[in-house]
Amino acid sequence: MRVFFVVFALTGLLMACSSTNPVEEPVDYIYGVRDGQLVDAAGHVLFLRGINVREDAKRHEDHLIPTTINDRIELKAAGINSVRLLTHWQAIMPEEDVLDAVYLDAFAAEFLRLADDGFWIVIDMHQDLWGEPFGDGGADWTCPAELKAGYEPTTPWWTNYTSEQVRACYDNFWETAALQQKWIDAWVAVAAKVCPNERLLGFDLFNEPFPGAGLADLSWDAEVLYPFYQRTMTAIEAVCPGRVFFLEPSMNHTLGQSAPMQVATEDAKRVVFSPHFYPSSVHEPGESYTDTKEELNTALSRALGDYASSSQPLWLGEYGGLTTNDGFADYADQIGSILFERGLGSAIWAFNKNDGGFSFLDASGDMKSVFERSYALPVPSRLPSSPTKVEPNLDAGSLYLEFACKPNMQAEFMLPGSGTWTFDIQPEGALSVAGQDGRRLTLDCVGTSDATMDIRPK
Repeated sequence: MRVFFVVFALTGLLMACSSTNPVEEPVDYIYGVRDGQLVDAAGHVLFLRGINVREDAKRHEDHLIPTTINDRIELKAAGINSVRLLTHWQAIMPEEDVLDAVYLDAFAAEFLRLADDGFWIVIDMHQDLWGEPFGDGGADWTCPAELKAGYEPTTPWWTNYTSEQVRACYDNFWETAALQQKWIDAWVAVAAKVCPNERLLGFDLFNEPFPGAGLADLSWDAEVLYPFYQRTMTAIEAVCPGRVFFLEPSMNHTLGQSAPMQVATEDAKRVVFSPHFYPSSVHEPGESYTDTKEELNTALSRALGDYASSSQPLWLGEYGGLTTNDGFADYADQIGSILFERGLGSAIWAFNKNDGGFSFLDASGDMKSVFERSYALPVPSRLPSSPTKVEPNLDAGSLYLEFACKPNMQAEFMLPGSGTWTFDIQPEGALSVAGQDGRRLTLDCVGTSDATMDIRPK
């Protein structure tokens, strides 16, 4: 069946959207994990093409820079369906045990702007170099003054993780249960503020955890970090049930010095592992990217390590690089194809407006040209089952995929750009048009069948 779709309008062929839940066993989540896949309550498999919002708010006095209507239009035009929305402990709790109600209201307002525009949202408690005075994250009160005394910053910024003062602040946190509880209290305040909006997908609990004195300790993630995650998950779930928790391994994992966290049985339906991926050739200034796609795929597998064979889903909470480095456009094309082929959800770093740096948009607010090919592809946001094949073709701007259709299930796509698309569906009549909301097209499964779809610009 060959069907033509225009991005902004469809004809009277549209039919009412089916929402019957075909899942036989009861579920107690809005989003969860089943058979190694991130799913909604009806069992649809979700594919997240996301972006981090907003990196530049880390240095803003209000820790928040609202997106505009045009910002969100630009993101949807790139086929982006999800957001990793940054928040900060120092913004939520600037003074010990004191919640900032003004910030929480402003954060909730930004959350609703994104949710109302149809983005799935993962909230990220962000920190780099612990917090004040080194970086963003914890307010000044979260680390004793005597531990911070004598700090002298070095470049590049990430080398400051090795400083005596930064390491001491992390050690103080990992050794102090009462301080960890205040972190958890901040999380509970944020979660309670934005729940139960159904666009809230889940929570990324701790950005790039640094183990301090536990650096290179193979057991640290399992014995220190995961129990902390469990306490945080339990507290958040008490005020905002039925969401997914995105757990980042520590820097030990990045250095290849850590055994993977083993998920407890009671956590299996709520945990997604979320490592980050930054090849040095796109992360460091002045370097050039020269790898082949196969070499990049191998590097990604190496970075994921044992988590790649975990029964839990994976999500790259951060990837990207310096868009002005030589060869970056090749990197963007290759990683974009790999993410589709591996069914690996992600959030690129980052949403801000800058002709240089890691910015997705240029200074005028348009998507940078280095992303044009990889972000011209249609995005299978929600499918009735895990696809058995996904083949992106950046030269043709097309996507081919195979999956099993099931009664009362749907396939949902984001259609980027401003042109017309043709969907070649086999067998004929396996799916029918259910509706279109802006760039989001929904099709109903008609019965049970193995379906193929070839989606091309007309």
